[in-house]
Amino acid sequence: MGDSTLDKGVSVERCKIPVWRVYWCIKAGTEPELKMDMKINTLNGTYPPPKYNLHILEPVQVHVFVRHGDRSPSLIHKARMDTDLWLSRVQERPPELPGRTDYKHQEFPWGQLTKKGKEQAIGLGQWLRKYYFDTLKIFDNFPSSVHFRSTNYERTHLTGWYVLNGLLGSSKAAASIPVDIRGEKDETLMDTGEYRRVSTILKEHMDAVTKPVKQPDGTYKPSEIGALFEKVKVGISSFLALEPNTRFNWLVMILTVDVLECGFLHGDILPESVLAADLYAIKTALGNCLMTVYKDMLYMRLGMGRLMREIVEALSQFQSKKSSSTTAAFPSLYLYTGHDATIMPLSAALGAPVKEWPDFCSNIIIELLRSADLSERYFIRVLYNGVEQPLALFSNPKETKVLLTLDEFLEQSSHTVISEEEFLKLCRQPVGVSSNLYDEMRVEQATKA
Repeated sequence: MGDSTLDKGVSVERCKIPVWRVYWCIKAGTEPELKMDMKINTLNGTYPPPKYNLHILEPVQVHVFVRHGDRSPSLIHKARMDTDLWLSRVQERPPELPGRTDYKHQEFPWGQLTKKGKEQAIGLGQWLRKYYFDTLKIFDNFPSSVHFRSTNYERTHLTGWYVLNGLLGSSKAAASIPVDIRGEKDETLMDTGEYRRVSTILKEHMDAVTKPVKQPDGTYKPSEIGALFEKVKVGISSFLALEPNTRFNWLVMILTVDVLECGFLHGDILPESVLAADLYAIKTALGNCLMTVYKDMLYMRLGMGRLMREIVEALSQFQSKKSSSTTAAFPSLYLYTGHDATIMPLSAALGAPVKEWPDFCSNIIIELLRSADLSERYFIRVLYNGVEQPLALFSNPKETKVLLTLDEFLEQSSHTVISEEEFLKLCRQPVGVSSNLYDEMRVEQATKA
């Protein structure tokens, strides 16, 4: 992501945080006026050419997983939020893109792609065009050379469409690519909360690390995350006009921090008594706890196993020797637009867990590589925001590799892939349970402590 430009005279402390997160590290006592760079590209670096010893490798199939672009915050139950301000920032639906009625309902303008998010997505698409368009021969078999999947949120669909605009250089060409949007029970890009077995694993762990801790004398002390949140709770509650004794579960903590972060990224001033560094600390702590769950093998299989199965099925077409006409029938570029809840668990399932909360338009790229002078031998490489990632091997966690043979990757994936039958067996719903757990948690904070 391009750097946020700060006015002269603002004191900035980098705190060993990547350059795009400088905005979180403003020293106490300063109130910067941010000038947001609208020409944003989440991949600033040049593409690192893949090599195997001295052999140059070329991509023959690429899977691109993208978190949606910059958005308006999600609506918080009973909170006061500036509707008119965010209406001015939201990106209008382009006329070339047909409307849909099957998106997950979100009260407008909340949770919508912004104009800045559009620029981020186009920038990513242009990066993909520069490094993959010719190599993958996308127009040789267009439009079947591109497969586009999105979760059933309007912001993810629009993000993907704008990525395609940047990739293909034409809104008309982008509109010719059909989108695969699935119902929540069939969604594999994220845990939607529909399967209680999956979401309960996450909820129980997060509840345990955020609830107060009982002391030997019988009193209760806030958890580490709870103590961090207590520092800003009064300021956030006042800013959002919430009752002072409102109870904040961990999901609502994430949502409230998100409201302030979304505004701060657009130059809005934080409430008094709320420091950017405190918000960053809370989000980092919550992210670390989530990644602990995502790296749990049972959750990994239930949360990402079906998606990993789809990836493996596409890559496996190249495992055995097949004619070029057979493999040409498959897309050369797969684009998936999802959420932070896609990027974080997927990174763990691949053996390259992210260390920070993914920014808007953060992306994971899985490359299937080939060298003609290596007897059609295939390799796999994973990039995160354009940087190649060492993959920790599940068979030997102390060993990492930047480049795996296709067979090694398929072996690695066998630890996480799950069949539909096994998934449904493990996730069998108790009688009478049909509501979405995360939707319930969104309104739970209305209950006073």
